[in-house]
Amino acid sequence: MHPDPFSYSTTFIHHAGRFFFISQNQSRTGKLIDSLTAQTSQLGASSSERARSEAAELWT
Repeated sequence: MHPDPFSYSTTFIHHAGRFFFISQNQSRTGKLIDSLTAQTSQLGASSSERARSEAAELWT
């Protein structure tokens, strides 16, 4: 019983496609994390600005 070359090639293509999809996904996830980090830092900056201005209004 020798393995069917067709099933072997489809398995190889399947694994290669999965690896490609995973690597594509990782870069996409990295970009998503980068944008989320940028958004969070922007939110942190704006919220601290808002808190500072609110505190200034309270003190005046």
